Amino acid sequence: MKIKIGMTLLLIGASFCASAADFARPTFGFVAHAPDDWKVFGERERPGQMLLDFGLPEIWSDVEKQNIENSVYIFARRDVKSMEALISDEDERVAAVGISKEPFPAAAGKAFVRLSKIDGLEYKTLTTFRFENGVGYMIGFTATHGTFDRNLAKYQAFLEKLEFVAPQAAASQTPPTSSEK
Repeated sequence: MKIKIGMTLLLIGASFCASAADFARPTFGFVAHAPDDWKVFGERERPGQMLLDFGLPEIWSDVEKQNIENSVYIFARRDVKSMEALISDEDERVAAVGISKEPFPAAAGKAFVRLSKIDGLEYKTLTTFRFENGVGYMIGFTATHGTFDRNLAKYQAFLEKLEFVAPQAAASQTPPTSSEK
């Protein structure tokens, strides 16, 4: 009995001490602070673009009757020139799977909730669009109908802590020559 109580107290203490992991991406002008229990699904970079994708801890969905792992992502684009172009490109990208798109109140930028259908399953995605320091950002949260409302606050807390900074020069750029100065 003492072991169970001690273990329980240890777990409770650990949950209060859990800290966020920092993901600084200076070339793309942001610092993300993700809870330690989020997994990094992947990070991909190509000229002018980068994607950082997190998986939230699994939760049971009474609607889908299974454990679901929701996703939060940041898609940063140095290759887009305006908020309108960023939103237009995303509309075009998801047109084949999109069911609907509705505005969503955002503290900064613009946000939309999209319903989509992929391989017969419906997903709900809240995407927040920002344009900061010449970089376009799509910050999104994708979930099923049974998990969206339950994890929405985690996404909103993530957004509140997301920092935007002046981006550093891309590593692939060469320094100017003396004649270009």
